[in-house]
Amino acid sequence: MEVSVFGSLDYTYNVLKNAEKSYGPYSLATLFIKYNILTTALDLKINNTNEAIMLGEEVEKAVKLLQEHYQVANRKSISSVKKYMGAEKSIFKGREVLAYNQEKYKELYSMSGEEIQSKVFTLCDEVATNIITGKVYMYAINANMEPVIYLQPIPFQDLIFGRQKLKVNNGRIAHPVLLHKHDLIAVGAGEVIFVKNEKNDKVEGLIINNKSGHYQPSGKTLKTVKQAFLDNLKLKPENIICVEVEKNWGRDEDV
Repeated sequence: MEVSVFGSLDYTYNVLKNAEKSYGPYSLATLFIKYNILTTALDLKINNTNEAIMLGEEVEKAVKLLQEHYQVANRKSISSVKKYMGAEKSIFKGREVLAYNQEKYKELYSMSGEEIQSKVFTLCDEVATNIITGKVYMYAINANMEPVIYLQPIPFQDLIFGRQKLKVNNGRIAHPVLLHKHDLIAVGAGEVIFVKNEKNDKVEGLIINNKSGHYQPSGKTLKTVKQAFLDNLKLKPENIICVEVEKNWGRDEDV
């Protein structure tokens, strides 16, 4: 008997219902389950071409679920991340960018920035072969419109309690260290989840957000971020899913 590809989605939606009862509809627990639903739906869409249209509708449904969560749930206030802020709007090579403060970087991150460069890569197909489907990674887009990632997934605990475990020799890893060799300049930054094909040898889809407390990019940067990933990985536009975590991080500017 043929098993429907929707079975795993049904199971995850049931897990979500139970979590909503136990922890509340807008808890961190339900947020991660909603990301899992979106990742599962995109994975199924990419790897089940016969059901692609219906699964595309499931992807859209999951995106709306996540966006509604972010619109309703209270996140950290701007003041609570203020000590790590240091990015200001600037112009670089004719492009609007966010430039992280050099002095603040030297004070907080320069040592860890130096030490992790062996695991920081400009994204390309060859680098993407080392990516694990479904894991969450930090990314930043440099001024040359290249996605830069730290090839170490964010530990699950850090997704709940803030980035405490993602360290090197007790030095914290934050978005500015990804741009250690790129003048600390970002066009966009956030988190990315990769989805590979069934052979697990090629990235076919992405879920990207703009969650970076250090750069605080507006939601409008996601359009530029999406284009940068498209240009570097040659993906289908419909397989890059944008999730707006913050509309403007307290900024009135578009960047």
